[in-house]
Amino acid sequence: MAAPSRSPAVNPRTLYLLYGVELLWVAYSAYSYSGPYRWSAELSLHVFGAYEPRIAFLTALLPLVIATAILFRRLGGRLPALLSPGAERARRSEMLTARVTRIKPWLMLASGGAVIFFLAGRDLLAARAGAILVHTSCASLEAGNVPTSTWLEIEGMALENAAVTTKESHSQYVYVPLASGAWSKEKPLAVLLRFGLDQQPKLDSAAFQGGVSVAGVPGMVRAEYEAAGANVQNALVLIVGDVPHHGLMRSQLVAAAALLALLVAGLMSRRRWADPSN
Repeated sequence: MAAPSRSPAVNPRTLYLLYGVELLWVAYSAYSYSGPYRWSAELSLHVFGAYEPRIAFLTALLPLVIATAILFRRLGGRLPALLSPGAERARRSEMLTARVTRIKPWLMLASGGAVIFFLAGRDLLAARAGAILVHTSCASLEAGNVPTSTWLEIEGMALENAAVTTKESHSQYVYVPLASGAWSKEKPLAVLLRFGLDQQPKLDSAAFQGGVSVAGVPGMVRAEYEAAGANVQNALVLIVGDVPHHGLMRSQLVAAAALLALLVAGLMSRRRWADPSN
């Protein structure tokens, strides 16, 4: 009598769940510039003097995925034979695996479309909110007043000596705090100016005009100011010279394309899941 076949001690769905948790953890660490993403980014900064966000993300995620896969395989090899599933369960498992394999390309398209749709939607809302130029001041922002527009002209004093230069992807930016005359080091900073190295804004100006960054303060910048004893956790980042409303059409087109990709991926996933001939 043939011995029953061995199967993983851990359900494959558990592996997918762990992968999802790891992906969310690394995504959060990238957003907050903490944990594995920060370790990866700072290692790159130490070795190369700069870091590429996408590479830092993958470098943080891959070791977790590989370690989980190795542990899964080892646990699967230790399952006692008497706990092996029956023929019906094995058949269903094979069917599920075949279905997942068939729709995998469409799932990848759906995932990419969802991410792009989210980012494009965020930019679209910011562009719509930036149709009117609003004048405000650092004193007002430091008092907790939230502007209604993403296109601002802010009065304040640029703290040039506290400038931070970063390299993000293939671009270099300079961040300069903007404060009111009543600001002190014990208070959080309300505004950070951001401009490229090719720009030369007059930092002795009484006011600065630009668009509000929807991404907020990058983790690396936040960490550098925290090390210097400054709180920029909730600072508004003003991209000097930017006009958010100019990106409205581009954001609409990208959002529409991403939504179309989501719909196509969903339709094809459903068809391929039910019928392998499609």
